[in-house]
Amino acid sequence: MADPKGSEMSINQVARAPDKNDDGDRWARLVFDGINSAVSGLSEMVGQEVSVESLNPRQEDATRVHDLLGGPETLIAGVYLGIQGTAPGQLLLAFEPATAFKLIDMLMMQPEGTATEIGEMESSVLGEMGNVMGAFFLTVLGDNTDGQLLPTPPLVINDMAGSVIDAILAQMMLEADDVMAVETKFGTADMQIEGAFLVLPSTALIDLALRERSAA
Repeated sequence: MADPKGSEMSINQVARAPDKNDDGDRWARLVFDGINSAVSGLSEMVGQEVSVESLNPRQEDATRVHDLLGGPETLIAGVYLGIQGTAPGQLLLAFEPATAFKLIDMLMMQPEGTATEIGEMESSVLGEMGNVMGAFFLTVLGDNTDGQLLPTPPLVINDMAGSVIDAILAQMMLEADDVMAVETKFGTADMQIEGAFLVLPSTALIDLALRERSAA
């Protein structure tokens, strides 16, 4: 597996990185840096530069999260990861199926258009991608919170957005009403990938991040 402390990729910013002037901005900046690092991990995994074209963090009402993925009946493919350790949370990488096929082709170093379904091999490839990106993301959070944060084994999903979101938000909505969602666009010189990286922290994780960063 690639080293979670790999070099940071440059960002061609469409949306400016959040500042650190208040608690909300500090948390958004931490998520922003974590996702940038996650794409750096993907770059190491595929053995070529994967650059971030845009990262657009936004706080969204939990009841409207499926709208970020095209609506509750939109079919999505992606990877779900739980966060375990010092404080819990959840991560979701979500793409349109056609975009997931592009990713699979890139990861398997095969011509674009080769992957047309998500079978056992394709699921394994997506799961490993999610595992690497999740590890890089959580390394940034861990380094900035003095916490130990690790991803659970990846769960590859291929279902309607509404079913996926309802299942993973059920527990979280007992604690919080909104979600940090980041619309992303990244890729190689020859391929662009668009998707959503959803960060669903527990109240304990946000409190830990803000407390440690404020004390630094």
